This record gives sequence, structure tokens and C-alpha cells, in this order.
Amino acid sequence: MVNAVFVTISTFFRKTIPMNRMKLFCRQGFTLMELLIVLAIVVALFAILLPALLSSQLKSRIQQANIQIKQLEGYF
Repeated sequence: MVNAVFVTISTFFRKTIPMNRMKLFCRQGFTLMELLIVLAIVVALFAILLPALLSSQLKSRIQQANIQIKQLEGYF
């Protein structure tokens, strides 16, 4: 009796889930389109941050040069 109830319940649930939805749950990996979208987002963020990083690097070089000039002024 218990096996019969289990079989009918399992066949009921198997019939109610469409096959295309079962494939969605079992899908593994990423599609090429998803990978390209993520790559585009990363490139866009990098393009936004790159000018800020370069300008801060330039400011630090200028500040370091000014410090060295002040040190040289002390020697003469």
C-alpha cells in the first residue's frame, strides 16, 4: 500500500513539471552570451576607473618631485 501511494505521488509530480522547466533546473555552466555580457560590464567598469587611477598616479609623481626639489633646496 505504501509503495503504491509513493508511486502515484511520484508520477503525479513528474507529470505536473514540464520537461523544459526540468531542463532549467539541471542546466550547468554559462552560455556564451552571459559570459560576453559579464565581460562587457567588467571592461566598462575598468574604463571608468582607469582615468581616475592614472590621474592619482600623476598627482603622486608631481608631489614626490616637489618633495625632492625641496630637499635639494636645503642642500644649496
